[in-house]
Amino acid sequence: MQIQLVRLRDARTNDVLHFPKVESLALGYLAGFLKSKGLEAEIIDEEVMGLQRKQTIESLQCNSDIIAFTAIAKSQIYSILEVIKELKKNGNKAHITIGGQFATFLFRELLSLENKFDSVVLYEGEETLFELANALNNEFDLGSIKGLAFKTFNGQIKQNPLRPLICNLDSLPFPARDTLPKVIENGGLPIISSSRGCYNRCSYCSISQFYSGPGGSAFRYRSAGNVLAELKHLKEEFPEISDIWFVDDNFVVPGKKGLERTAKLCRGIKDLDLGVDLNIYLRANQINGRLLKLLDECSVRSIFIGAEAGTNYTLQQIFKKNLSIEQTKRAIKLCGQRGINVDPGFIMFHPWSTLKEIESNIRFLEEIGQFTLYGIVSFLTAYKFTPIGKEMLSGERTYKKPIFKSKELIQDTVPYEIADEKAEVLLCLTLKAFEEFHKLPEQFAKLKQEIRKIRSINKEKAMALDKEWTIRVNAMNRQGMAFFKELFRFIKKADLNDKSIKPFFGHFKLKIRSYVAKESGEIENLTKN
Repeated sequence: MQIQLVRLRDARTNDVLHFPKVESLALGYLAGFLKSKGLEAEIIDEEVMGLQRKQTIESLQCNSDIIAFTAIAKSQIYSILEVIKELKKNGNKAHITIGGQFATFLFRELLSLENKFDSVVLYEGEETLFELANALNNEFDLGSIKGLAFKTFNGQIKQNPLRPLICNLDSLPFPARDTLPKVIENGGLPIISSSRGCYNRCSYCSISQFYSGPGGSAFRYRSAGNVLAELKHLKEEFPEISDIWFVDDNFVVPGKKGLERTAKLCRGIKDLDLGVDLNIYLRANQINGRLLKLLDECSVRSIFIGAEAGTNYTLQQIFKKNLSIEQTKRAIKLCGQRGINVDPGFIMFHPWSTLKEIESNIRFLEEIGQFTLYGIVSFLTAYKFTPIGKEMLSGERTYKKPIFKSKELIQDTVPYEIADEKAEVLLCLTLKAFEEFHKLPEQFAKLKQEIRKIRSINKEKAMALDKEWTIRVNAMNRQGMAFFKELFRFIKKADLNDKSIKPFFGHFKLKIRSYVAKESGEIENLTKN
C-alpha cells in the first residue's frame, strides 16, 4: 500500500500561505505514523521541494494507492482541484482524500464537487488514514472507519461517527522529517509541536472549534521527557540547525501540573545545551518574571503574543480573549527587560470598527513600541465555523452585509463590510495602498533564510547581518505605521464625497512606491554583500 501525502502552493499567491520555508508537521506526523505501521508513505511538499506544478503532477503519476492532500485554508483548494483535474485526465486511479481544518469543516461541500474527492479525513488523521489504507487494501467497507466522510458508489455523502481525539500524544511516533534537509538548505528552520489544541476559546479562532468537535479533551500535551527526546534527536540528526520554532498555540500549560511540566521542559532544554534559539507562542497573562527567567535560560529569543486589540471592549467583548490590554503592556515590558523579542499579533479592522477605536489601536501599538506591517493592515476573517462567524450567521451579532455576493466556489467565511463608512474606506484604501509594501517583508524573510545559511559557515558575519536585519525590519514597521497614520488622518478629516480623495491617494501610493523601491534596493545590496 503506497500513500502520497501532498501540500501544494496557494494557487493565488504562488506560496504556501505565509510560511513557505517550514515543513508541514501534519504530513510529517501522518508519514511517521503510517511508516510505523509498515506502510509506504511519501511526502510531496511543492514549495519546500521547489517543484513546479508540472513536476508535482508527474510525481503523483506513479502507482500510489492513496493521494492525501492537506488544506488548512480555502486558498489552497484551487491548487488541489487543478492537480486533481490533471490526474483524472491522465487516468490516475488512486483514492483521493483530503484532511485539515478547512476540509473537516466543509467536507460536504468538498465531497459534492463532481469527480474530485473520494473521502475526507475529519479532525486528527493518523489513525483514520491508516484504517482507510487498510480498508482499501483489503476491500473493506469504508462505513466502519471512524472519523471518515466519503462518497458512496451511488454518489451519496456519508459521514461516519467521529473518532475520539488521541489521548496520549506520547504514543505517537515522532514526525517524519523527510523534507527537513531541504528546508535547512533553503535557510528555513525546523518546527516542533509539544501539544495539540487550545484551552482558550477566542471568538475568531478555529483551533478550539477543530479540537472540540470529536469530544474529549480539546487540549492535550506531550510529556516533557517525550519533547526533550525529540529535541535531542533533531539536533543529533541535523547538527547545523540554529533555531527551532515551537508551534503550540500556548507553550505554557496552565494549572499546577502544567507549570511543573513547563519548568521541567525548560530545565531539560537548558541541560541538553542544544545551541539553538527557540521561538514560542504565549498568552500575555501567562508572562511573569519567574517564567521569563526559565525561558531566557533555555534560549527562548522570540515570543509571539496575541495582542489583537487596543481597547478592552474589543479584546473582551468581541474577540473574547479573556485578558486585558494592561496585561499585554506589562508582558511586553517584562520581555523587553529580559531582551526577549516580542511579535504581537494584531487585528486592526473588524466588522464593528470605528475611527475612534482605530485611533485607540494606533496609540496602543505606539505605546507598547511593538508592531508589524501585517498587524497594521490586518482585518478580521470571520470563518463560518468560529464562534463569531456562527453569531453573525445566526443573527445573534448583527453586521453589515456586502452589496455584491461572493463568487467563491466554496464559501468558508462570512463576508462583511464595516458599518462605519469611514472605517470601511480606510480599510479598502489601506489594502490597496500597501499592496507593494508587502514586497519588503518577503525580501526580509529571504534575507533571514540567507543569514541562517551563513551562520554555519561564518558566525560573526551572520551575527552582523542579523543585527542589521533587526534594525531595518523595525525601521520598515515604523515607516509602515507612519504611512498608515497619514492615511488615517486624511480619512478622518475628509468628506467622502470630496473629489480631493483621488489625487491625495494617487500621491500617497507614489510615496509608498518610492520608499519600497529604495529600501528594496538596499536589502538586495545586503544580500549580495
